Amino acid sequence: MIMNKPNEQSSKGKSFMEIFDQKIFGALSVRTRILIFNALCEDGEQCVNQVAARVPVHQSLISRNLKQLFEAGLLKRRRQGQEVFYVVNAKALSAQLREMADVVAKIAE
Repeated sequence: MIMNKPNEQSSKGKSFMEIFDQKIFGALSVRTRILIFNALCEDGEQCVNQVAARVPVHQSLISRNLKQLFEAGLLKRRRQGQEVFYVVNAKALSAQLREMADVVAKIAE
């Protein structure tokens, strides 16, 4: 099978590399961030303290990892007083996964 160069578009549409968002996959390549992401998936919107109660690492690491997940587009956040609440950005993640599934389906044809 001939592979496209990273910036080459296949004749069937976008290449895998064009839709592959390294920020998202990089953000989920660390176990602590996976645990944090899972806690938010299971329990919905939470502040740093709530996440820290579920994930067995220091609160400063929770904050740093939440920021990385946010910057990757996996989370949305809102401020309420001094607290910052995070929630999974399901719409963005769903769109990314749908694009990837379309590319994989075209490869399988």
